[in-house]
Amino acid sequence: MKISVKNRKIGYTYLSQSGYFSFRGMKEIAFESRLEKDFLTSFAFSDRVLDIEEQPFTLTYTNSQGRETVYTPDFMIVYRPETMNVSHFSKTMIVEVKPREVLRKDFCTFKDRFKAMISYCQQNDMIFKIYDESKIHTLYFDNITRIMRYKRYHYDPVERDTILNYVNATGQATVGLIPEIFGGTDMDKAEIIGHVYHLLATKQLLADLVTQPLGAETEVWVNTHYGYEETL
Repeated sequence: MKISVKNRKIGYTYLSQSGYFSFRGMKEIAFESRLEKDFLTSFAFSDRVLDIEEQPFTLTYTNSQGRETVYTPDFMIVYRPETMNVSHFSKTMIVEVKPREVLRKDFCTFKDRFKAMISYCQQNDMIFKIYDESKIHTLYFDNITRIMRYKRYHYDPVERDTILNYVNATGQATVGLIPEIFGGTDMDKAEIIGHVYHLLATKQLLADLVTQPLGAETEVWVNTHYGYEETL
């Protein structure tokens, strides 16, 4: 087996949602379907992820019929060192993104390439994973999609400081309780919840977005690594 670098070229495809995904404002990552875009949305939000590269290389291998052929995976995920154990590094992950229906229909066609990629990853201290809708459209994806709608909104900095100081003083607070410190009408309180979602989207506040649905009972806490300083 051997590899070669290949640059992905994205063009217009009928009934396809291809384009470019902004990775933390640092670079553009090409995607060829809505499912790939959703995959990028989930992984780009995770602080564990250091970098994402589309179509990182092309693997040349011999298939089960004895013919030399090539396979280019969709993405490579590079992780940061684990924060709980600095001596441990998450292995780089090579990813194929495919709809479940396509995998079921054409798995015999894909089997050789997947087997070759698994072998290559094992030899190079990486892991290979296949992502379909069941692994991408998770509760985590639903939660971050909901808060990301508020990321680019602009809110009163005084209101922001009040929210952060309150959450910091209490240690933890729920999304539904925070608007009560401001009072006002139901519309005013809805605006405050939008501000809380903005703070979650920008990582100034943190919450369990993996195992719990986002709502009034969601507990949030201040992200001290963001650079929070108490405003007196």
